[in-house]
Amino acid sequence: LADALHAQAMAAHAMNNNALAYERLQEHLSWRDTLFRTEQQRAVAEAQERFDSARKDAEIEQQRAQVLQRTRMAWMAGAAALIMAIAGLLLLRAYRQRRALTLALGTKNQALEGAIGEKDLLLRELHHRVKNNLQLVGSLLRMQGRRINDPAARDAVRESQDRVRSMALIHQDLYRADDPRGIAMRPYVQKLIQGLLESHGLTEDRIRIEAQVDDIRLDVDTAVPIGLILNELLVNAMKHAFPEGRTGRIVVSLRLAGDELQLHVVDDGVGHSDKAEHEGFGLQLLKSFATRLNATYVMNGSPGTAVRMAIREFRITA
Repeated sequence: LADALHAQAMAAHAMNNNALAYERLQEHLSWRDTLFRTEQQRAVAEAQERFDSARKDAEIEQQRAQVLQRTRMAWMAGAAALIMAIAGLLLLRAYRQRRALTLALGTKNQALEGAIGEKDLLLRELHHRVKNNLQLVGSLLRMQGRRINDPAARDAVRESQDRVRSMALIHQDLYRADDPRGIAMRPYVQKLIQGLLESHGLTEDRIRIEAQVDDIRLDVDTAVPIGLILNELLVNAMKHAFPEGRTGRIVVSLRLAGDELQLHVVDDGVGHSDKAEHEGFGLQLLKSFATRLNATYVMNGSPGTAVRMAIREFRITA
């Protein structure tokens, strides 16, 4: 039914019936979200049940071993005269019991590792679904932008599409990564830069962007706001730093310096002298994310434009 609704939406869009297309897309997304929540809840419940069962079995085995140990010590204290005669048998029995217990604990540990692996798989699948949904939102924005004639409104839609893409890239990398809990920032920044150049129809001959990023992995709560900040600063430089076909260079730097993460975006463009020109939505986002990351920043506008941010609230994953 979800696929049928999506097909109807595409058909309606092809016939320029945007109202019906929007209605069918809403119904399509509603069904997809319902299916996803049902599958997610069932998978989480099954994984949690297996995890709890394995943990309880391991605890029972441990308690049984403790009971056996106390029983053996009591018999040895009460039957001191028989210790020498049956010491060999007791030692053999203890050895066999310990080996069996070790094997049992090893089996339970494997079960626990399997349960953890299933949770990682579920987390990976969650990132995959989020990435797909963000890409769908980006497609809707692209479709909407094609029908807008006002240049300012079209630019606003494209900027929103760039922001959605920056988040979708993170979830795409988390889905493909060996560790779905952290994002490698160096390849992410490179892909973000390339996507923005393509989105704005720019080449490296016109604007050259250099990325100087440490080999670090950040958790999602840190990577998402940093990606959005980079998106805003780069888009602002592409739009305003090099007017009338002027060529130039932008340097993006993300370095770990002690207990701070230093983010710099510097261009050699025309700079700016009127601060009011930069009091727009992009700067509001920058201030909001700076507060979220417990960061301070400075912005210099001549010559060129340089934004230097010191982030103190971040988390590096292994």
